[in-house]
Amino acid sequence: MKLQLIRNATMGIEYNKHLFLTDPYFAEKLSMPTYAGKSKNPLVDLPFSTEKIMEGVEIILLSHVHSDHFDQTAQAVIPKEFPLLCQPDDETRLNGKGFLNVNPIYDKCDWKGISINRVYGRHGTGEVLEEMGPSSGYLLKAKGEPTVFWAGDTVLCDEVKSFLIENKPDIIIVHACGAEWGNHVKIVMDEYQTEELLNLLPQSIVIAVHMESVDHATVSRNRLCKYAKEKGMDKNKLLIPQDGEVIDITI
Repeated sequence: MKLQLIRNATMGIEYNKHLFLTDPYFAEKLSMPTYAGKSKNPLVDLPFSTEKIMEGVEIILLSHVHSDHFDQTAQAVIPKEFPLLCQPDDETRLNGKGFLNVNPIYDKCDWKGISINRVYGRHGTGEVLEEMGPSSGYLLKAKGEPTVFWAGDTVLCDEVKSFLIENKPDIIIVHACGAEWGNHVKIVMDEYQTEELLNLLPQSIVIAVHMESVDHATVSRNRLCKYAKEKGMDKNKLLIPQDGEVIDITI
């Protein structure tokens, strides 16, 4: 398994000799509205051109379709016939945007020798959860590859914990920026839930992404690194890539 963080939750994941692109967020720096009243978004440039990002990509996997996960720029760049995998809740919306090859995953699907299981997360709590709407995570399995769970936009809720304990993935990709909505309600994991996750599944490697790219985030890479050091977390079990960085893991 080879993962390249591009920006935010946009990643190229090479798995079983096939290349996925997750949550394409292609907008130019500071070209989109604020989420928290601090700055326009995204906060940083893409490390590569969209042409380079799309090079070799065979399919797009979407956790959900919020504007920092599938923005208008990406929707314009990506051909309408390009295959998309998504949660069922987004099928109609994606069709409405003109995409012709939308494939909702209700529970599980198989694609080119890769088993993909979907699970709903919780994109916040209380009234904020209802406002945010559904978001999904996905477990990838293939012969000769480590099992990989991409959590998507979720807090570390009971549903996700139960799924992880049952499946015990080798690699867990989390959105760990501690983004907040409304009255400072966390809508994704932060440093404390990242620690909880590492304690819950000490055999897994956790990769923290979705950081330093949107203005409603509260946790930077440096803050997470500092917290991990203070708590004595295993630096080989918590990986925090920079934009453009490649992580290659063989288990």
